[in-house]
Amino acid sequence: MNYQQIIESIEKDVKEFPKKVLRASEVLAGNPDYRVAKTPADVVYTEDKMKLLHYHRRLKKKKIHKTPVLIVYALINRYIMLDLEPGRSFIQNLLNEGLD
Repeated sequence: MNYQQIIESIEKDVKEFPKKVLRASEVLAGNPDYRVAKTPADVVYTEDKMKLLHYHRRLKKKKIHKTPVLIVYALINRYIMLDLEPGRSFIQNLLNEGLD
């Protein structure tokens, strides 16, 4: 990375900073418009606090894997960490690759 690229990168970061601060403050304030786990899913089974979700594919892929993926998430964390927002969703990436 040369000197000019470093300067351009810093300028870009400085321009984007106010937007990022505003977004962070909305998230921390509990803005009702900010939702995580936006990938559509059906609750297939429930027992106490446990839920089995089946996520809906948005894209039609030619190659769909026949064996479904079962993700067992840690008991002390929340499953929504796998589906934060569009562009940052592990679940959506699996669905986009044809996994069910």
